[in-house]
Amino acid sequence: MVENDEIQLIDILRIFSRRKMLIISTTIVFTLIAVGVSLTLPKVYKVTTIIEPGKRPISDANGQVIDEKVVESPESLKVTILGGAYDEAIRAKLNISPSSYPTLKVDIPKGTSLLTLSVESADPAQAVSILKELTSQVTPVIQEKVDREVRQTRNRIKLAELAHQSDLDKLKLVKEQIAATETTILPLETDRKKAMADRQSDAMAVLLYSNEIQNHRMYLNQ
Repeated sequence: MVENDEIQLIDILRIFSRRKMLIISTTIVFTLIAVGVSLTLPKVYKVTTIIEPGKRPISDANGQVIDEKVVESPESLKVTILGGAYDEAIRAKLNISPSSYPTLKVDIPKGTSLLTLSVESADPAQAVSILKELTSQVTPVIQEKVDREVRQTRNRIKLAELAHQSDLDKLKLVKEQIAATETTILPLETDRKKAMADRQSDAMAVLLYSNEIQNHRMYLNQ
């Protein structure tokens, strides 16, 4: 079996030896064809930019930041961009025909809220202009929602300040009422003590003083 294998290998080498010029010439021809095709094809450039939608912090009751919420969902932006919402405006602004307008690619890196926008084009300057214009179209949409969040937050702050001021006014009023009630109770207790000390005083007067003092104390406790 070893001898047969050696004979077969020698036969193969003999075939290669006889056909070496054909093999070399075929390789050269296909190599030249591949080089020629690659030289005739236009270069394709990939231009990429990244958009990060605005975020706002979420705090607990103690004011500690426990999470963040994106103002504009990356998934929503991706669907809007891929759906061609901005294509017509970009083509009109840059004077690009629909047939020569490149395809936009949008990706969301895993575990992030970023949007990676990319364009593959033989004209890198045009690709850069497209992404710049797309960014300028998307930015006002995000900024509008950021401004809305800011306005809502300021309104909540103003309402909280008004509520706080209302509580302060109520507290001031309660303190004034407490002081007035205590001021009223003090002479009543003095008069009751005098009535109780005077043996000739009417028991009804002592009872009236006691009832009046009790009513004021109930009001004070409330």
